Amino acid sequence: MSKVIEIVIDGKAVPVGVRTDLLEDAEDFFAKMDEDMDKGWQMGRLWVEQPNPFQKAQIIADKILGAVETQNKNMLDLMLAYMAKRYPKVVKIDMLSSGEMQEIEIYEQ
Repeated sequence: MSKVIEIVIDGKAVPVGVRTDLLEDAEDFFAKMDEDMDKGWQMGRLWVEQPNPFQKAQIIADKILGAVETQNKNMLDLMLAYMAKRYPKVVKIDMLSSGEMQEIEIYEQ
């Protein structure tokens, strides 16, 4: 784990290591996620017909939040690897557990 993404939830920061083995091993899973998102996505109260790259990153960040809240380590590892693979410049994700998906802030290096 050489890549670290800082996850900030409700102001509490947790640096999380990315499982670099998943960057290639889970490519089929990542491609399926891309395909699913390309069909449109419910982002909070808003249906987005064709999410742009930033909106896709927000969708994945929301899945990271869900994985943290449910303590689903496997999903967390996969979503962090997806973020690192598709958005390699991302270093920090800032979100509120009670907020809208569109309010998620994503920082790049």
